[in-house]
Amino acid sequence: MRAKFTGVGLKESWLLLVLLALVSIGIAFAVAKINFLIGPIIIVLLIGLALASYIFTDYRVGFYGGLILASIMFYFERLIPVSLPYGVLCDLAFLLAFIVLLFNPKYTHWKQYLTHPITIGYIITFLFQIFQAFNPNAVSLTAWLVSLRGLLLMLIMIVSLELASKAENIKLLFKIWMLIALAAALYGIYQEFIGLPGFEMRWLTADPLRYRLIVIFGNIRKFSFLSDPSSFGVFMAASALGAFAMGFAPVSLAKKLILFGGAFVMSLSMLYSGTRTAYAMLAAGIVLFILLTIRKKATFITAFLLVLGFLAIMFGPFYNPTINRFRSAFKPSTDASMEVRDVKRIDWQPLIRSHPMGYGINTSGATGARYAPGQWLAGWDTDSGYLKVGIEQGWIGLTILMVFLGMVMIYGIGNHFALNSPMLQSLNLAFLVSFFSVTVAAFTQHALLYKPVYILVISTYSVVICIRNLDKPNPI
Repeated sequence: MRAKFTGVGLKESWLLLVLLALVSIGIAFAVAKINFLIGPIIIVLLIGLALASYIFTDYRVGFYGGLILASIMFYFERLIPVSLPYGVLCDLAFLLAFIVLLFNPKYTHWKQYLTHPITIGYIITFLFQIFQAFNPNAVSLTAWLVSLRGLLLMLIMIVSLELASKAENIKLLFKIWMLIALAAALYGIYQEFIGLPGFEMRWLTADPLRYRLIVIFGNIRKFSFLSDPSSFGVFMAASALGAFAMGFAPVSLAKKLILFGGAFVMSLSMLYSGTRTAYAMLAAGIVLFILLTIRKKATFITAFLLVLGFLAIMFGPFYNPTINRFRSAFKPSTDASMEVRDVKRIDWQPLIRSHPMGYGINTSGATGARYAPGQWLAGWDTDSGYLKVGIEQGWIGLTILMVFLGMVMIYGIGNHFALNSPMLQSLNLAFLVSFFSVTVAAFTQHALLYKPVYILVISTYSVVICIRNLDKPNPI
């Protein structure tokens, strides 16, 4: 019996070796005769297939895989000069995770949170988006149909509801978030001191408009492996706040040093992005943190040191392009770009009030130029997430969004004072101050939709919904 088993094993091994040899020869031939990119593409496809099959054993693989891919996809777009559907692959990872939840009977926690006010509020935002099909001012059915892809965000929230139903999952999500953010920060610092690799310089100089936006007075705003300096700066500010807040959690001294060190590195890298909105985000998040933890002695000491550091940066006798840009963020009256944004908001207020449903989804900015060409708003950048919603979905859509975001903040602050577990309280606070800073950024950026920030925003909804149910008599 043993000899027979061994013989069959040898036969299968030889077949496998022959198959691998043929595949290798085929790939080599394709690389030599067709295109050198065939090899990397095949490797990516194989990894994708392996990941997809693994998702069916654990839905969390799809969620974390989608989060990681949304973070690094732009790096590969610059590295591999061929158009690949990275965004579709990212959406597919989340979709597969949702399908696993839907058909696997052991995952049922998410169902009990579907009637939570925050969940209902989020559903209402999408219902109004669907109702936009009847907007009499809309000029493009294609633009509306494309916007339906955003319904995937609701599926992501359902997956994150299941994820946030366990404390260990929230902890793991926070760790993965911090690892991605730290990697992005270190690569941004690498770009600052070592320089951009050749493929990134080619990408930067390939588009004159892109070059003008990223290179300011000869200084390159850093973007790490994210899409652009703005999304990088916003991600760094939100992540630095998360690390900073968790630094006060009941963890070991070594972990505290790692968290505070990570917050410093992310803040430094944020400065190199040249994103003034991110600077304001950091200040707003820290103010909220201080207000919520003002009773703690450590908060007083930290607040005092932070104020001293801020004053030193603002009024110290040292100057360079990075510091000058930081200072300009807190002197909006002297900032020409802020004046332009203010003028846009003021000019559009009467039109928003007179158009309750707006001018139609995806009809302004780059999406308008692509899906509603010829429409008078196409190509016109709103420079603000809130202004974009007001223009495209009217004051009704903007009110729904603002009420929903306010509801998340109210529940999150309520959690902070209701939770007994110091660790859960710290996790809630880390997600909440980061989320608050992103809502501040949406005044001057489309921050709520940046990759991978939007995944963390949706995760915050779920953490705020679920975390109070995790608070047990014996705090973790």
